[in-house]
Amino acid sequence: DEDIEQFVQQDKISFPPINQFLFIGSSSIRLWESLEEDMKPLKVINRGFGGAHTKHINRHLDKIVFPYMPKAIIFFCGSNDINGWNSPQKVIYEFEIFLNSVKKALPKTKVFAISIQPSPSRFNQRPRQQEWNGAVRRLAKSNSNLVYIDVSSPMLSSNNMPRLELYTDDTLHMNEKGYKIWTNLVRLNLKKYFPEDFL
Repeated sequence: DEDIEQFVQQDKISFPPINQFLFIGSSSIRLWESLEEDMKPLKVINRGFGGAHTKHINRHLDKIVFPYMPKAIIFFCGSNDINGWNSPQKVIYEFEIFLNSVKKALPKTKVFAISIQPSPSRFNQRPRQQEWNGAVRRLAKSNSNLVYIDVSSPMLSSNNMPRLELYTDDTLHMNEKGYKIWTNLVRLNLKKYFPEDFL
């Protein structure tokens, strides 16, 4: 709630222009320090906050999503939810609430969901993470407002283990090499749907 209040106060001082690209989710979004540079020429808003669960985002949609009227939302959340012993089904349910709420309030806004990455420190949770990934991938096939971005595959070695060189010392968060993979894949997907914004 404190993080959300900081965003609200920040917006009171300088409210972002509408129709930009909103990045929202947990600390992997918050710590994406090169986001603005990585996404050029797109105009981005970063609303990542540490420890975020999907239900926390849902609780504050009217403060950190709807007011911006974004052209697209790039979403990364779910890993903390699963780490907090929420079942994949419950986390997927919360994501569907998010998706349906966005669709109702912002029918023209497309949601790009980034897969839960294979962080070494949480690799024992991989089967449950993959349940979420698989469910969102299937949702995207039947929902024109949703695009699934698989960052997991290139972040695994040939023997399907996490690539340690992509992570910081905590083996949870990414370093520049990890973010480079995300940048390439996110840009590729956004360019497919918004080519005019890259001109």
